[in-house]
Amino acid sequence: MNLLPANLAKLADIASRDDRGRWTLRGVHVERSPEGTFTAAATDTRMLLRVSGPCEPADEFPSIPAMKDVPDDAASGIVPASVWGSVFAAATKHSRKATKSILQNVAVAIGREQAVFGMTNGDSSPVETTKLMEGRFPPVDDVFPKKPAAMRIRINPLLMAKLLKAMAEIAPPDLDGNDGVTMEIWDPNRPMVFRCPGPRGQELSGLLMPITTEAAKASDEESDAVVADKPVDDLRERELTDALRRRNDEIEELLAERSRLLKSIAILQANARELACERDALQAAVDQAGSGVTPKVDRLLTRAERLALKSMSH
Repeated sequence: MNLLPANLAKLADIASRDDRGRWTLRGVHVERSPEGTFTAAATDTRMLLRVSGPCEPADEFPSIPAMKDVPDDAASGIVPASVWGSVFAAATKHSRKATKSILQNVAVAIGREQAVFGMTNGDSSPVETTKLMEGRFPPVDDVFPKKPAAMRIRINPLLMAKLLKAMAEIAPPDLDGNDGVTMEIWDPNRPMVFRCPGPRGQELSGLLMPITTEAAKASDEESDAVVADKPVDDLRERELTDALRRRNDEIEELLAERSRLLKSIAILQANARELACERDALQAAVDQAGSGVTPKVDRLLTRAERLALKSMSH
């Protein structure tokens, strides 16, 4: 038997509502190690949440008679998301009046076909038994990148969730993720910007300040020291990535400038066409009026031609 912390209920919200392909995704995958640690993960293939940590000593947890002889010979299993969510939510509520921190855990025994969960607050000890799901859970450890990140930024998850929820309610994205939110990051000390199109021609722009507490700075310095110990090739790759990002920004600025110049040229060409029409009209007036007005018309033609040439030269 192992102990899992009671704060894992929300993993159930990440699990998929249906299975896809060869993977079983409608549950939470839990795994125990001989070293006394656990890993619990859930995914719907679009988002993934993995929680790992140490298991508190099971011998300090009160004995639950109903779990005494249950099978406990498997290292891992897939628990239905609905069962996982209800068990851990109930455990959180059940342990609110507990006087010992050890009671803020859920006892789990994993067999080949079933899992048994138990909780206690000293007065009552409810137990939940569930059949494990068949199939395989995807290898989520392979999804996380192994190389150092090009950039790290620390944010408050509650503020980020609040901002994105407000944007989603103003401009709801479709289920396929189209018209989603674009996240822009410059460096860890500058605010993150979120942008997305909204209904009726609206444009939404959100900004989130990073955490810059002394503790966060100290942690970042420690992480930087770890990165400094990485092979030179990794650091070189990070420098090249930054240089490529800056070059892409320069290209975008040049393209924007080109677009503005093309618009200016179009306006000048339109002006030139208008002046050419005026010239044709004046020429027609010359042909109709005869030589008596030729000098005056010639002066007007000369002015029109100069303006036309000036416009086309721009």
